[in-house]
Amino acid sequence: MNDTAPDRRDPNRPDRRMIPRGGRRATDLPHPITCPNCGKIQDVKGLPNSRVVRWCHCKSCGEVWPWSMEF
Repeated sequence: MNDTAPDRRDPNRPDRRMIPRGGRRATDLPHPITCPNCGKIQDVKGLPNSRVVRWCHCKSCGEVWPWSMEF
């Protein structure tokens, strides 16, 4: 490996993973869901689906629960 090779990344460009993209993801929830443990809405995200159940995860308190239409 050549230690004098220039860095390919432009330091002025934002990280591409931080830029929002259009379209739906497998982890998208159909509507905002309130955490049953701490009550926050904005920190609840979907987890990748299992074959049978869709799961939710609250980033604030760490609670994980199955998503259902009742919430």
